[in-house]
Amino acid sequence: QRWGSLSSAEMFRHFRAIDEVTFKGGMSKPIRLYSVDLNADAVTHQFMSGQLSKPAWQNANPFEVRRQREKAKEEKMQDAFKVHAMFQEDADLVLMREIFIPRFFQAYSKGFYNYQAGEWGVARTVFSSTVNMLEVPDGPSKALLEYMAQFDFDSSRVGPKGWLGHRELTEAEA
Repeated sequence: QRWGSLSSAEMFRHFRAIDEVTFKGGMSKPIRLYSVDLNADAVTHQFMSGQLSKPAWQNANPFEVRRQREKAKEEKMQDAFKVHAMFQEDADLVLMREIFIPRFFQAYSKGFYNYQAGEWGVARTVFSSTVNMLEVPDGPSKALLEYMAQFDFDSSRVGPKGWLGHRELTEAEA
């Protein structure tokens, strides 16, 4: 993968390919777009329901808060800091990733590869399942279903050359 050189393999496994695009009037080489899936509602719900207390920093001395923030920032700048480890160690990240089950990622990948290959009938079936497979609707599944629906789920109708495995983003979509 092209992102492999910019990210560790451990971190890359948390990325989900969500589309391959070019930008109108600009770049001609397609780029793959990725998502790191997090459900922020999981943390918000716990806080709002009183399961989580206010963070200690809200009642602390502002200078101490700043010192702690700077210390945390410095730790993250060290070579030894591994972002991917946060996905197993940080309680909030673990909670926000909880709904994203392996079965969802496996199904979504099947849909995405069929979408890219122009097999939109198969992609439609898979994304119709993944869009509602989680506790919350899946945005990328919904977006790709909406895009394919513009062409009645027939990839040969995309343009004069048919489907090329990527799409052009318009200003409204970008």
